[in-house]
Amino acid sequence: MTARRLAAARGIWRGRHTRTIGDEAYTVYAAVLLGLVVVAPGLRAVWIVAAGPRGVSMLTSDGASCAVAWCAAALWAGGLLLGRIRGPALLPPFPLHALTSSDITRAVTLRRPLIRSTTVIVAALTGGALLIGAALVTRSGVQLVDATAFVVAALATGIVTALTWLTGQGFPAWRSLWPWPLLLLRA
Repeated sequence: MTARRLAAARGIWRGRHTRTIGDEAYTVYAAVLLGLVVVAPGLRAVWIVAAGPRGVSMLTSDGASCAVAWCAAALWAGGLLLGRIRGPALLPPFPLHALTSSDITRAVTLRRPLIRSTTVIVAALTGGALLIGAALVTRSGVQLVDATAFVVAALATGIVTALTWLTGQGFPAWRSLWPWPLLLLRA
């Protein structure tokens, strides 16, 4: 019953913005151009740097694991602090108000945007780790098992990042967050 009502509300919201075949074709065209002009050269540049001699020596150095840990900590802290501004469970203003003020639970209402945001974060971190792992396996002789463990760890980091982002969305307003950095510095 709830799923049908939620689907009907989403259908009404989507019906407001009717898209023609030309609109869909333009969206596909723009996505293909974005992939060819921005994403492909960016991935190639990252591969060249990571698979080059300086990149491999940097990625296999003693400080690499410490740098990865600091990056993960920065992601988690950023998720906590920036989740209040724009969290992962968010809809446009009118459907958010209409659906959360109804008797449909917030967990059901906000499940789809949460899954979408989590998928983007996990895919980005896992894809980056896969690129780095492939560069290390092909250029430096790192074992495939170790690269696979690195990719799985990146996947887990993506899930924890999404959870900290969701936790940050549930934090109180910014004014009550200001002592947090001071408490972290004392520890």
